[in-house]
Amino acid sequence: MRGLIYKEFILSRKNWFIWLGIAAGFIAIETMLMLSTYYGNLAKMNDVEDQRGVFFSLFLIIISVIFVGTFGDNGVIESDYKTKWYLFGYTLPVSEYRQAAVKIGKIAFGTVAGTIFSLLNLALLYALTDIKHEKVYVYYIAAVALGFLLVNCISVPLTIRFRKEKITFMILSVIYVVLMFAAYGLIDHYTESLKEKYSGLSEEQFDDAVTSQMLADAKKLLLTFGWTMPLIIIAALTVSYFCTVRAMKRRGV
Repeated sequence: MRGLIYKEFILSRKNWFIWLGIAAGFIAIETMLMLSTYYGNLAKMNDVEDQRGVFFSLFLIIISVIFVGTFGDNGVIESDYKTKWYLFGYTLPVSEYRQAAVKIGKIAFGTVAGTIFSLLNLALLYALTDIKHEKVYVYYIAAVALGFLLVNCISVPLTIRFRKEKITFMILSVIYVVLMFAAYGLIDHYTESLKEKYSGLSEEQFDDAVTSQMLADAKKLLLTFGWTMPLIIIAALTVSYFCTVRAMKRRGV
């Protein structure tokens, strides 16, 4: 068991260090831009407060994506099949259940590690600016972490099953397109319902009413997201674990 964990670390560490280096570069740019909005050329902009808020959200999301995405599979599963390592793995006195636990444990570890690094970056942004502390920024990080966790939970058993990351990417792309169309349909239905609800108001009243309603609904959605996120994580890791076990038991050469 320890040997499998060590193997995952050894094969992944190069990509981890590369992506962590990229994240460090973005943090350096983030720091210079934020300081410039107070003491440099960017401080002379008329809308500097708005631009600072844009930079804050933009870098928070980008760097969170890098941090959480750093600790994915990193091509380890496909490399195992290319080198025929899995044939040796069949001779180990370690069941598929334990091997799958290592894979899924890596997903959980990567999500936690990426989230911690992202929260540290959020703390840095707060230290660099006078932007008010808002829960929504934590929700940004949580959404990124959950998104990558779900992608990894799907991709690990798929890559083990088909042994090609290209096939996994194609399947994930189809899922993404379907979800985007579904989201577009829901958003379109939502906006149409708001238009009907406030159709009798003047243009100015309509804009104020729609904005207030959207903010209230967004707050409710975020609260629901906060309560359901642990359940989604547990369900995703559990389903992925058993799917990974099943894929590993298909011992084709």
